[in-house]
Amino acid sequence: MLKALKCFGLAAAGLLVSLNLASAQTYTLKIGSGTVNDTSQEWLRLFKQGVEKRSNGKIKVETYVASALGPNPRLVEGVALGTIEAGVPNTGFWVSLEPRFVVFDAVGMFDTPEHAVKVLQDPEIHKMVSSYGTEKGVETISVFWHSPLAVITKKPIRTVADFAGLKLRTPGGAPLAVKPVEKLKASPISMPINDALPALQNGTIDGIITGSTVAATLKYYDVAKYMTMLPKTMIFVSAVVNEGFMKKIGPELATIVREEALKAEGPAVKWGEADAKNAEKAWKEHSGEVIEMAPKEAEQYLAEVTEVDNSILSQNPKAYTDYKKILAAAKKDK
Repeated sequence: MLKALKCFGLAAAGLLVSLNLASAQTYTLKIGSGTVNDTSQEWLRLFKQGVEKRSNGKIKVETYVASALGPNPRLVEGVALGTIEAGVPNTGFWVSLEPRFVVFDAVGMFDTPEHAVKVLQDPEIHKMVSSYGTEKGVETISVFWHSPLAVITKKPIRTVADFAGLKLRTPGGAPLAVKPVEKLKASPISMPINDALPALQNGTIDGIITGSTVAATLKYYDVAKYMTMLPKTMIFVSAVVNEGFMKKIGPELATIVREEALKAEGPAVKWGEADAKNAEKAWKEHSGEVIEMAPKEAEQYLAEVTEVDNSILSQNPKAYTDYKKILAAAKKDK
């Protein structure tokens, strides 16, 4: 009898050790970005801090910037395959995986970065966007404003008419990047950002469409004087996580990941706004000029571009439905 009790005691102790080991299990969440020293990196910092604190260290978040996990197309592929837990590239890079992401390339949906945060955190809109990619085994945990979009030129663009005849570098060759430029009677030329500056220097192109913060960081003011801010034209990034990882960590930890992703958006966007203001300041300090279109010109620009956007988005019924839902929420949440 005593021997049996000893055996039972040993078995029970072994079970407790096993349970303690299970409860102490930790998970590593690798998440990558193609950029550095920007809104995305600030979001990553806040997300990592929040997840690790709330999970009591059960989730270790490893952040990789400046394409340390590979260029954005490879990052997207890795998240889809599950070899990388999560990624935070420009929303356009997810379109190949989930076509509905195209809505975030549309112009004029939001008045300000704060307006964008408010609308995208609207419960109905957030639920809709969270479903992006579920059919491909991923989950969208965050979409947030990254920076304003601008066009950098050697000659000033102050009016819609000033676009005519210019050869402008576009960030990609997708219809929503190319067709609005054509509507403005300019010639779109898709090329990587690394090739854009020498192309502007040698006259292959007349201007570069890019984020204002990127232009200042890369010191484009050494080549071109004018930075024209494009009205209500914004860059967005999306944090997407592999669904298999979320299932592996269990519902309690998955909820923490989702909630901390959302919580990081507002502060990261505020940081990004300050960064954008610093970029404009740096531009001016180096003898550059930051141009805001006059109200009537801005109105005409938006009319021209949104007409094209509507035409393109209407060809994808699901994306067009989402676009209209976001517009309705934007009108309600002003």
